[in-house]
Parts: sequence; C-alpha cells; structure tokens
Amino acid sequence: MAQQTYACGVSDEYDWAEDHYSDSDRFDDYIESEMQGQSVESVRSYLQSYGDAVADRVAKRLGESEKLRDTGFPGPSLVVAITSIEVVIRYLVLMPLLQGAFMSEYWSAALVDRLLPNRPGSDRRLLPAVLKEWDIDLDAFKLSSGDSLWEVLNQRLYTSRNAALHRGADVDEETCRLGLEAAQLFFNDLGARIAERFRLTWPKTPWHEIRVEKDGKLVVESRTEPKDPF
Repeated sequence: MAQQTYACGVSDEYDWAEDHYSDSDRFDDYIESEMQGQSVESVRSYLQSYGDAVADRVAKRLGESEKLRDTGFPGPSLVVAITSIEVVIRYLVLMPLLQGAFMSEYWSAALVDRLLPNRPGSDRRLLPAVLKEWDIDLDAFKLSSGDSLWEVLNQRLYTSRNAALHRGADVDEETCRLGLEAAQLFFNDLGARIAERFRLTWPKTPWHEIRVEKDGKLVVESRTEPKDPF
C-alpha cells in the first residue's frame, strides 16, 4: 500500500513517540511511563467502582467479630475476623491491583478465578509480590505489640483459625484479640495505604468519590457509580 502524506506534511507512517524518543532507552522509558499511567487509572477505576461494597461487607464482619468476642465466643470471633481479612486480600488488593497490571477488569477477574479459585491460601502467597509491584511493603504494618502483622497472621492466626474451624479446637482470648486487631489493621491501615497510593481519599470519603481541598473545604472532584463485585 502506498504511503500517504497529509496536507500538514506528516505521513501515515509517522510515529510521534518514536520521533521524539529516538534513543531506545528514552523510548522504553516513555512506553513504561505510559503503561504505568494507564495501570494506575485502571486500579483507581476498580477501587472507585467496587471499594464501597467491599468496605461495607468487611465492616459488617468486623462488627460481628467484636460482638462474638464480647459475648464469650472467641473461636467464632476469630473465624469471622480472618474471613474479613480474606475478603480484603482478594477484593481490595488482588482484584484491583491485578486489573492494573492487565489494564482489563475482565482479564484480572479471569486470572484470579483461574489461578486462585476459592483458595485463600493461594491469595496469601500472591499478596506480598502484588503489593511490592505497587511499592507497598507488607512488613511495614505492625501490631500494637510491634510485631509484624503479616508474620503473626501467618505463623499464629491462620493456624488457630484452621484448627477451630476444621477440628473444633478452642481459641484462647489472647488469640481472639490478636485476630480482631490484625483484621482491623489490615482493613483500615492497608486500605488507607492503597487509597493513598492511587490518589483516592478513603476513609475520609467513600471510595466512589474523590475530593480535593479548596478554600479550606473538601469538595467533590469526581464521582463514580458504586458497584458490587460479589
């Protein structure tokens, strides 16, 4: 096919990016920057659409866990607390961050369903690497004792939850307390870190709204229609 030249003198084979970034390293940096920008917008879109439904479900489970603890049911309290963590991992971390990597809600959902079909253990193995890709250090989250949230969760809380759920083992009050603290920290602090990383204003505002400060007041900059991922 013959090359066409337009009235402005630019041919249909002209590549603006390649012309302005003729050095291969600069051109690679340009492409990487463009893809990173698209990825961030994809993550923001997911969180704005589904974040409120996820947050509402987790908040309800945490409330139930507190009531179970306060009425003398430490085992069920721990089970519900760990369930809330698993909801956060899949729906507030893996799904949106994988969507950012693939820039497609369809492909990120298909990947998670294919590789991690209802297997929370697989979700946990993937979590640190996915967070690291977005510059979020899981080891930075500490319990009130100063212990690593992630280490306590993996070395103590999951083991106790599994024993209670599958073998009817008792759960002591301290483990129950730790489970609820870990779940609240996971939801509130990790959730806020993710929101900050992608320029969202949760928990000051709902996930579906972005607000900016103008004249000393927070005003709505953009709003997305909330959806349910469940």
